[in-house]
Amino acid sequence: MVLAAKKGVALPNVIDELLSLQLTITNEKGIDAVSRRLLDGTVEILDGRRGALFLKEGDYFRLVASTRFSEAEVYLEHGEEISEMLKNVLNKKEAIFYNFKPLTDDPDIKELHINCAIAAPLSIYDEIEGVLYIDKPLKDGAFGDYELSILTIIAQQGSMILDSAWLTSKLEEKQEELERIEKELRTEEKEEEIEGELLPPSRFKYDYSNIVGVSTPMLELFEVLDKVIDAEHPVLIQGESGTGKELIARSIHFNGPRQDKPFVSVNCGAIAPTLIESELFGFVKGAFTGADRDKPGLFKMANKGTLFLDEIAELPFELQSKLLRVLQEKRCRPVGGEDEVPVDARIISATNKDLDQEVKEGQFREDLYYRLNIITLHVPPLRERLEDLEPLIYNLLRRVAEEEGKPLKSMSSEVMEKLKEYNWPGNVRQLENEIRKVFALSGEKIMMEDLSPEILKAQMPIYKPKKETEGNLSQTMAQIESDLIMRALREADGNKTEAAKALGINRSTLYEKLQKLRK
Repeated sequence: MVLAAKKGVALPNVIDELLSLQLTITNEKGIDAVSRRLLDGTVEILDGRRGALFLKEGDYFRLVASTRFSEAEVYLEHGEEISEMLKNVLNKKEAIFYNFKPLTDDPDIKELHINCAIAAPLSIYDEIEGVLYIDKPLKDGAFGDYELSILTIIAQQGSMILDSAWLTSKLEEKQEELERIEKELRTEEKEEEIEGELLPPSRFKYDYSNIVGVSTPMLELFEVLDKVIDAEHPVLIQGESGTGKELIARSIHFNGPRQDKPFVSVNCGAIAPTLIESELFGFVKGAFTGADRDKPGLFKMANKGTLFLDEIAELPFELQSKLLRVLQEKRCRPVGGEDEVPVDARIISATNKDLDQEVKEGQFREDLYYRLNIITLHVPPLRERLEDLEPLIYNLLRRVAEEEGKPLKSMSSEVMEKLKEYNWPGNVRQLENEIRKVFALSGEKIMMEDLSPEILKAQMPIYKPKKETEGNLSQTMAQIESDLIMRALREADGNKTEAAKALGINRSTLYEKLQKLRK
């Protein structure tokens, strides 16, 4: 979003206020404290009268912070209008204007009670998790596009900080449980050692047990990882959204020589362009309003460890030259500082875009591309690793059951078949969302009616065998294989397990062949 100055307002002052607000809320701990600081600062910057911050809990929004806006006013006086406003934000997925109806029809005081309002979504990974709302009397002047753009920037930054606060609280809650699990694991390891039970040696040098992958594409990826983990060269991870690029980055770090040092991750596309430089390189005291102390950047925080630059293609073009200089000289200068700071961090970047094409179109610096692209890893989409689908599903079911403290649910064979027929454009992330949804909605067993409509509509295409084969030998063999598969499916009345038996192959192999026929 391009931030244009409002008439009579100095743009540097607004940026200083935004940086000051970011610094203030970053220092807070806990969801409630962060929400309060975020809301108060937003009301002040936008010169609003009242404010409210809602966070999503299931299908509802809960008021977690308010400024000069009581719960009675929110839920009783303006309940219907607040609900309508929240629905509008959910539907449009962007910041909106909203005007409240007056509480009186008396023409003498009616104007005093008309409030103009703006609201923006708080989004994490494209999912709306909350709403930030500000209003003021219309007599004080209406909000315009300028205020809406400021609120959008604040909501983007606030979303990341709230997500970090939530994760921190969850980590603290899980600390005791993790210690108990570690103690149990140490006991189990000791028992296995006494009994002399040894696990068979792995074919890989490093441990990739945190990644579910038994398919050929994933095994080939593990083989490449074995070769690059010990290297200090930058790594570029390419793959569609939701394929698990950060999981690969973490495997590189936590298996490598820097595993005892920090792993710092940042999404380059989730930080406002005006703030990303100070995030990466830090700032010194007095650099801008609110900078009352030095703050190290992410490069400094990742010193001796690994810095993961996710969505690197989204890095503003004007900042790419500064990043290149840091990579070349291994030194960076904080915002407002005079002295350079030495940095030593392994750089792993990731993108779902074709960086080569971005370079050709002038969207990404060629010299930076070659600096990041020394080692390239390609993470395959889920549709190209169907053998992993069933293990992934069971792994996700176990994880969700453990997180929610509920018994593990079973799944009907029809549901498993239907999940395998779907193309999964959102890859593993979409699969995880689907498993979480069906786990919440289903009874003791997950059934077909629990699946999302788009998955229920998925089906393997029907192929008609050609009367005669044509083309070269490979094309002819492919056509014969296609005809045999389709005949086996017809004779088995569409039952893929029976068709696989008739063909003398396992079911996962049949699914892979069907997927190839779909392309």
